[in-house]
Amino acid sequence: MIKVEKNRLRALNGLIVGVGVFLVLFAGHYPQYQLSPLAYKIMPMFKLTTSQFSAVFTAASIAPILLAIVSGTLADRFGVKIVVGIGVIIAAIGTCMRVFADNYGTLFFTMILSGCGFAVMFSNFSKFIGTWFKRENIGKIIGICMLGTTLSMTVASATTAYFPSMKSAYITAAVVSVFTVLFWFLFVQNKPADAPAAPPAQPIIKYLGVVFKSKAVWVTGICVMGVFGSDMTLSAFLPVALKTVRGINPGLAGIMTAMFFISNLCGVVLGPVLFQKIGRTRLFMIVMGLLTAFGMAFAWLAPQGVPMGAALFVTGFSMGSLIPVLLSFPMLIPEIGPVYAGSAGGLIVTLEQLGSFFIPTYIIAPIAGSNYHIIMYLAGVCMIFMCLVAFFLPELLTKSKLNFQAEKVTSQRG
Repeated sequence: MIKVEKNRLRALNGLIVGVGVFLVLFAGHYPQYQLSPLAYKIMPMFKLTTSQFSAVFTAASIAPILLAIVSGTLADRFGVKIVVGIGVIIAAIGTCMRVFADNYGTLFFTMILSGCGFAVMFSNFSKFIGTWFKRENIGKIIGICMLGTTLSMTVASATTAYFPSMKSAYITAAVVSVFTVLFWFLFVQNKPADAPAAPPAQPIIKYLGVVFKSKAVWVTGICVMGVFGSDMTLSAFLPVALKTVRGINPGLAGIMTAMFFISNLCGVVLGPVLFQKIGRTRLFMIVMGLLTAFGMAFAWLAPQGVPMGAALFVTGFSMGSLIPVLLSFPMLIPEIGPVYAGSAGGLIVTLEQLGSFFIPTYIIAPIAGSNYHIIMYLAGVCMIFMCLVAFFLPELLTKSKLNFQAEKVTSQRG
């Protein structure tokens, strides 16, 4: 009876952890994706070029570049809850300050701060979820929690254009951020009560040394970099491209963009399930990557209505399916496991955010200028790059691999 009650309590706490992670991701991305539907107002208001708007839109990615490795290593030493908690506090401060932003510099700075919460969460995603759930379910749980990211994108894209003013939209995002801080500190626990004792803390250089020597971590990070560089490009420019090139009104353009994010919702949940069914890492990554590459380049050019919605849906689904699978890898890589997962996640997220920020802002936008055809073609090229790198990914889902990983985890904890 006591065991049953303990299991129920652990399940309840696990659910609360999932909700907490969901909120951190939702609150972290919602302010960012409010900018895209407002681009037609923000760009003339602040006299921004496409490169400057891309910089503002991707500014939240600077925080993970600066914090990812540090926060992952600190979480390996001190625990995930406190490290993520500090991140969400900084993010809430930035989102509240954005309400009063009246120039390009202030908007850019507040958007950097707004990314601190999801920056530290992404670094420790695999580690934190792996602490609470079975190893074979990590990808599925990450996919469910990732609904916070994709739902925030969907809600922001579909509703922001209908707010009475930009300030009212910004205030809404600030309220969401403050609520997330309160929920995280009041309800989320660091680890289960019956979790094995953590191994003795090691010097930071030891954590980093193990991670930097892992080929699998580097390959995973480069794949994530390509995926997020492509994703951020489409997310930043799709609404304005539909309005400028296709002549679609801002409200409908927002709905079409939301279709991409809605399919992301499906992809992040069902992608890990498909991954386990297929059972082959490289095959899954390359097939989904090629589907995404084609959709990035051409889906926005489909005839208006059902054809465009269907094309964007397939593109979003294939991309969404890749993300939780890639983010689950740190706990599945044999030489990493729970001991080094935070540091590994930090390196992967650093590469991810380098892709999110530098690829759209300093590679694609300067090359393409205001030519939205070239912008979308280059977003597809990013996914082709990911497919080429994916050939070097390890196979992680065979039973022998999973058994070896379980033994490795046991030895690390012992």
